[in-house]
Amino acid sequence: MSQKFINSHAVVYKKFGDPRKVLELDTLKIPAEPEKEQCLIEWLASPVNPLDINRVEGNYAFREEPPVIGGTEGVGRVVKAGPNSRFRAGDHVTVFSATTPFWAEYGVIDDDELVKVDNRIPVVS
Repeated sequence: MSQKFINSHAVVYKKFGDPRKVLELDTLKIPAEPEKEQCLIEWLASPVNPLDINRVEGNYAFREEPPVIGGTEGVGRVVKAGPNSRFRAGDHVTVFSATTPFWAEYGVIDDDELVKVDNRIPVVS
């Protein structure tokens, strides 16, 4: 059986530099089916903060070599949970990881990186 993918637009940088010059919109292929303890996440909101700018410029202590999907924090909704996941479709989640790419429409994230957020809290406030 072949793996299915979905398209996800993402803001990426392929080299370090001025964000106004190096950030670009790209389309990525994301697995449509999460593994056993993973979730397919639709990212709902992700701010831009000074840390993000420093990373794009290459001026942050933790340097992930490009190409990189930007963003270091945000909130998303579980679209599909893997068969052994502790999360369910519709759950709101965030991630505590320095390398999770938030500036994208979708991502597949391991359960052990996800933290459930109360759905009653507005995503944008």
